[in-house]
Amino acid sequence: MTSWSPAPRRSSPHAALLRLTRSTHACFTALLALVVAIGGCLLIPMAAVAQTSRDDSPEAKGFFQPLAPTPATTEHLAATPVFTETYEFVMGWGGPALQGELSWPRGVAADSSGYVYVADSNHHVVQKFDANGYFIQSWGGFGSSLGQFDMPHGIAVGNNDTVYVVDRGNARVQRFDRYGNLISAWGGFGSATGKFNSPVAVAVAPCGWVYVTDLGNQRVQVFEANGRFLNAFGAPGTGDGQFVRPAGIAVDSIGYVYVSDVGRQDVQVFSANGGYLDRWGGPGVGVAQFNEPWGLGVDHRDWIYVADTLNHRVQFFAGSGFYLGVWGSEGGNPGQFSMPFAVGIGPADTIYVADAGNNRIQKFSPAIEFLTQWGGQVTTVGHFREPIGVAVDRSDNVYITDTRNNRVQQFDASGRFVRAWGVFGTYGSPGGSFYWPIGIAVGCRGHVYVADFYNHRVQVFDAYGEFIRMWGENDSAPGQLSFPRGIAIGPDCYFYVTDTGNNRVEVFDGQGGLLRMWGRYGTGPGEFRGPRLLAVGPNGDVYVADTDNHRIQVFGANGSFLRMWGGYGSAPGQFNWPYGVAVDAQSNVYVADTNNHRIQKFDQYGRFLTSFGRRGAGPGELLQPSGIAIDSRGNVYVTDTGNHRVVKFRRYYRGLLYLPLIIQ
Repeated sequence: MTSWSPAPRRSSPHAALLRLTRSTHACFTALLALVVAIGGCLLIPMAAVAQTSRDDSPEAKGFFQPLAPTPATTEHLAATPVFTETYEFVMGWGGPALQGELSWPRGVAADSSGYVYVADSNHHVVQKFDANGYFIQSWGGFGSSLGQFDMPHGIAVGNNDTVYVVDRGNARVQRFDRYGNLISAWGGFGSATGKFNSPVAVAVAPCGWVYVTDLGNQRVQVFEANGRFLNAFGAPGTGDGQFVRPAGIAVDSIGYVYVSDVGRQDVQVFSANGGYLDRWGGPGVGVAQFNEPWGLGVDHRDWIYVADTLNHRVQFFAGSGFYLGVWGSEGGNPGQFSMPFAVGIGPADTIYVADAGNNRIQKFSPAIEFLTQWGGQVTTVGHFREPIGVAVDRSDNVYITDTRNNRVQQFDASGRFVRAWGVFGTYGSPGGSFYWPIGIAVGCRGHVYVADFYNHRVQVFDAYGEFIRMWGENDSAPGQLSFPRGIAIGPDCYFYVTDTGNNRVEVFDGQGGLLRMWGRYGTGPGEFRGPRLLAVGPNGDVYVADTDNHRIQVFGANGSFLRMWGGYGSAPGQFNWPYGVAVDAQSNVYVADTNNHRIQKFDQYGRFLTSFGRRGAGPGELLQPSGIAIDSRGNVYVTDTGNHRVVKFRRYYRGLLYLPLIIQ
């Protein structure tokens, strides 16, 4: 998106032009008409550059509207240089998964020949393996075109080994042959029959009927193999045959349909036509109890396997609901799980579990013996798993928190890998280990500061990644931290931390000594709801992404509230989950508008200037951008979190023209 922005008034040559304009107004009126006739598009954006303001009064506390336009003065419009500012894609690095690597696999199924198909959700692809985990092929990629995916979830294999994929983000089902060639697709957003609201799982009956759990519409829909609608059953509620959040689905050899409900924590049984038959389970950690049972699988004995996701285990039952056994516990060793999401059954009743939190597939024998595993996280240097934080030093080296890989990676301005450091470590682990590093900043001495989110601490490293010091405990006491996310360095060389769990900002000296803090939970000025990242401007003003309030708040270095802007929405100046914020040398403010998949740019007072980026995975496109940083030349670096990459944009201008408008 391109917008127009007024630059500051220039000196004497333009003053002379102003005097000339006042004496020959009629001539300029004609000239203006000619400009409109030749290139009317030059004048249309002038309305978009109207100055903006908002009501920060106590009466407005907790209620945020889009920024209202404020008329510019006629004196300001006189002799104003008008130009278009835009940002072009320069390069990106990181990107898609390497072959066979997985990121949050949420569906797994096997065909009659033993090939295994995985819905690799965060990479937006389907990957195909042989029975031992050897990579065969992949297809898809992020997008909404046929054959592309937005968070593929459930996957099932039907007659003739056709592969059905629930394309959750696009609210549809896509059907492929065993080689990844698209056969058909159906669905779309909505609540009418044949439409979906967050579909998550699919199962194919022996007769060829296709069952889909339509989670957002709290129902199950039934289709022929070609997508022709047949039936729907279920309704919102907690009674027999009703659903809260229907998730997993499986069909046994005689056509009984099993549906897990992550809202009710149970499994219900239906006839092929949707008639209610039975239910079992309930919330808990005991035998036959569940904590978000997502995936279901059924073997040739009609045993039902339930991925008990947040209990980090798999339970299995006879079709009658009689409890048969359980395996797994939380962890990363063979036979352990971290949020198992799906169970697929292969020939000879081999069992495949999509171990989402460990980014792998585990294979077991029918006797629940561990056989093999494959997948794993993207750990190759230069690649990322959900990068979030980004910072640039005085030499324009770029530092990235490779969040899900629990490390920091450093690159030069051309995107060439320099070094990486960090290993996984849980709460209380030694310095240099991370548990989801998020915010990152480079200090006045070249030291690198990292907000270690789940370890509730800040760590400090030298420019080469050598650990120096750390501090922070999971507490609400002054100087302590609870889930810190953002970190920024001010011109005073103090550093500022968004203490997200405590909904406040804390300011420390270089040794970690607390200097001051401000904020509390709320929606009023100076209050926060889940603040994420922050930035400090050249004059010491502090800009905070108040994410869950969908706004930016600005404070003086002493914590005094100055102003705020935003509000929920997708129009210019509105936000949908603003996460990252950066300030350039001219005090312009850049915001990573995460769920609008764009970057918005404002002046220091919150007046909208321009935006760039749109949803996608191509050059210049973004998927849930999070972090943002500006180098010495004004280049913009964005952590394109959903696409697992870093993207660099360059600013340039077009069409510089002085238009003396409406002179009085």
